[in-house]
Amino acid sequence: MQIISDPNIPRVNLDFSEIKDYPVWEIEKIAHDILCKLSDPPFSIPIDVEYLAEGILKFPIDTRDYIEEKYATTGVCWRNEPGSYIIIIDTKIFDTAENFSRFTIAEEIGHIMLHESVMDKIRNIEDVAQFHKWEKYHDIDHNGKRFAAALLIPKNNLINSSENLYPLFADEDGFSNLNAIKKGMTIKLSREYLVSREVMKHRLNHHPMKIFDRVDRSFVRKSLNLMS
Repeated sequence: MQIISDPNIPRVNLDFSEIKDYPVWEIEKIAHDILCKLSDPPFSIPIDVEYLAEGILKFPIDTRDYIEEKYATTGVCWRNEPGSYIIIIDTKIFDTAENFSRFTIAEEIGHIMLHESVMDKIRNIEDVAQFHKWEKYHDIDHNGKRFAAALLIPKNNLINSSENLYPLFADEDGFSNLNAIKKGMTIKLSREYLVSREVMKHRLNHHPMKIFDRVDRSFVRKSLNLMS
C-alpha cells in the first residue's frame, strides 16, 4: 500500500533547531513515569507496549506496506490533529517480527514524548522523510532508541532479574567461562522481556545499570552474588 499524504493538510516549514538532546537520567525518568501510568512498579514483564500506546497514551497504531522498503525505516509517527498522534509500523515487521515491532512502537512513543514540539509539526510521511535527513537526526534517533530500551526493559526490573539469574548461570558454569555466562543471561532475559538479543546486550552493558560490569567483578571473585 502506498502512503499518500492528505492534500487537505497544509505543508509546514519544518524547523528542527529546537530539538532537545536528553541526558540518560532524564530519558530513564520519563520512561519510568510513563510506565507508572500503566501500573505501579515493579512493572509486569513483558511490557504491554501496544496497550500502553493505544489504551493509555491514546496513540493509535496502524500498519502500512513497504515502509521499510520505501523509506528505510520500520516505523513512523505524526500528528493526526492537535495533541493527537498516530504510530505507523511496517506491515511485514508488525506481522512477522514481534520483538522488532515492539521496539519500534516504543521508539515512536519516545519520539512523541521527548520531542513533541517538533513532532507536532509533522503531518505525513514526507515530513518524516525530511526529518530523517536532518543533520542532527542521528542524535534524536539515539535518544529514541535509548527511550525504547528504558521503556521495555525498566531499570529496577532488570536489576532484580539479573540478580536472580546470574547465580544460576555462574553456578552451572562453575566460573569457567565468563562469556558463556553473559551470553546465557542475554538470551534468557531477551526472551523474558521480548526484545532482541542485541537490545538486551546493550542494556546490560551500558549506563545506568552496567550489569555486565557487576558480572565481571563477581566472576573474578567467584561470587554467586551479583556484586554492586
